[in-house]
Amino acid sequence: MSPSFISGCKQYFPWVKPTFDKWHVYKLLAKHLDALTKKKTIHYSLKEKISVLWELLKEFYQHKSFDKAKAQLTFIADYA
Repeated sequence: MSPSFISGCKQYFPWVKPTFDKWHVYKLLAKHLDALTKKKTIHYSLKEKISVLWELLKEFYQHKSFDKAKAQLTFIADYA
């Protein structure tokens, strides 16, 4: 998921579309949400939104349909 990995894929394998497994996506999101929650100036409303994001992400990984998962991820990104 690193920028150098993505860049290397584009440069050496332009016909390939890189994919990212859910563990790496979850880990990256956890890192950023964790950093947000540790800030001393965080407002209660932001903590609520972070909690909602966690729940939405858990739901996202339960979808069996690509279309439903895509719609859920789009909603998560918009919400974030």
